[in-house]
Amino acid sequence: MDQIIRWSVAALLGLIFVGLAFNRISRTATESGLPYSLFGDIQDSVIGTVDGLWPWIRTRPVAPTPNQTTPHHHHRQFVPLSPNLTTCHLSYSRQVLPVYCCPPKPESEEPFIDFEFPDPETHRVRIRRPVHKLDRAFISKYQKALAKMKSLPLNDPRNFMRQANIHCIFCTGAYNQMHSNSPLNVHRSWLFFPFHRMMIYFHERILASFMDDGDDFALPYWNWDNPEGMLLPKMYMNGSFFDTERDQSHVYPSVADINFGGVESGLSDKDQIETNLRFMYHQMISGAKRTELFMGCVYRSGENGSCNGPGTIELAPHNALHTWVGSNLNPQRENMGTFYAAARDPVFYAHHSNIDRLWEVWRELNEHKLDIHYPEWLDSHFFSTTRS
Repeated sequence: MDQIIRWSVAALLGLIFVGLAFNRISRTATESGLPYSLFGDIQDSVIGTVDGLWPWIRTRPVAPTPNQTTPHHHHRQFVPLSPNLTTCHLSYSRQVLPVYCCPPKPESEEPFIDFEFPDPETHRVRIRRPVHKLDRAFISKYQKALAKMKSLPLNDPRNFMRQANIHCIFCTGAYNQMHSNSPLNVHRSWLFFPFHRMMIYFHERILASFMDDGDDFALPYWNWDNPEGMLLPKMYMNGSFFDTERDQSHVYPSVADINFGGVESGLSDKDQIETNLRFMYHQMISGAKRTELFMGCVYRSGENGSCNGPGTIELAPHNALHTWVGSNLNPQRENMGTFYAAARDPVFYAHHSNIDRLWEVWRELNEHKLDIHYPEWLDSHFFSTTRS
């Protein structure tokens, strides 16, 4: 039997990975004045759809601290963002490319289940490790579990393609918001980090369920902010990790351009690594000194609540590496280079595992002083379907 699980953003902040506890965040995020466009910069952004398999997140914005200015519309009563699950429809990866990635209708109506995390006192902390440091035994069991996931029938919500379609649904506006005809989109705003945290968490748990010793399994991360990890990991060239739709000039052992804009830099490996490190300093530190600069703009429910302001890490390396990996022979650099298909490439999950790590690194660097406390961010939520 399929079960629909409801996730809140507040709950996602309680996840414990890499030996670090993700606690709530503080600091007021200010509004972006940018006009919202569902299709804005989609060729540079990346990611996909939602399908009946993943937990959906609740998200709330940040509560102002005493010495901060409350946004000018603070007198309004905001409703937390959430998808209307009855509205899944044709959507667009670009204005000229309609896609349909809706999940099949459930066989029966089941009540929502609020997700509860395992008791940290009785469950060990799972440690996420960099891909370039994995041993053969780990790679082997991960590869077998992924092959199992890919072999599941499409009517099983744990199926790999069904999971990939979750990204497609939420990232192309296939669901309307609850109580509104406005589409719900999880990119280019403060929903970016929590949504993807939810998605990779359940991907990780599904993989673990196919392992005899999966209790301590954690997704590895593509450590592209470290000189040793600035290559598309060799592991992804084999077996169930392989994807045909990649730029073959960028596979191992090419050094990644983490600010790739569609044109080759022409730099030597040494110079590219140095350029990448300088760029990371800006995206994580000097260019991310305010909450909204790193997290993205304040996205609220309703027709007038949308915004178009991605944070530093979402713009690049996130978008840039999606484009860099995707095939230059495809019109939208599928798979990784476009919303609807990005999660079809297994490297997507290692990429976002690192994005998730960097969110926590940024929080620690700022001693949690820039964390978000707004109720409508913490209470925003998403839904996922899994097996009971």
